[in-house]
Amino acid sequence: MRFATLLLMPASTSSRTQTAIDKNSQVAGVISNDLLQNRVGVLPRNVIHANRIAKMRELDALLSGIFITRAAISDVPADEFEVFMEKHVEALLRLVEEHSISVEERFSKAQGRYRLG
Repeated sequence: MRFATLLLMPASTSSRTQTAIDKNSQVAGVISNDLLQNRVGVLPRNVIHANRIAKMRELDALLSGIFITRAAISDVPADEFEVFMEKHVEALLRLVEEHSISVEERFSKAQGRYRLG
């Protein structure tokens, strides 16, 4: 009899119940062994670090794309892009300072949202 059939059959005798329990234990043991043998040995702290690096790369890619789009909309020639970035960072800093929520509070919120470890 198959394992699933044993579990679905009414346990009219104690031997059937014991057989189902034994099969269940065997299946659990096989699953446990397979999982242990097939894990790749990655430590949680390595995953956290990799996730943090991936998030930073993603944000940097977004920022660079936004800067290029902003420069293009402003009709900045490609050879003046670096100067545009330097000047525009100053404008962004002013916006941050003028924001109604403090930098500290915004940092705290962002750190909580992206806490990766």
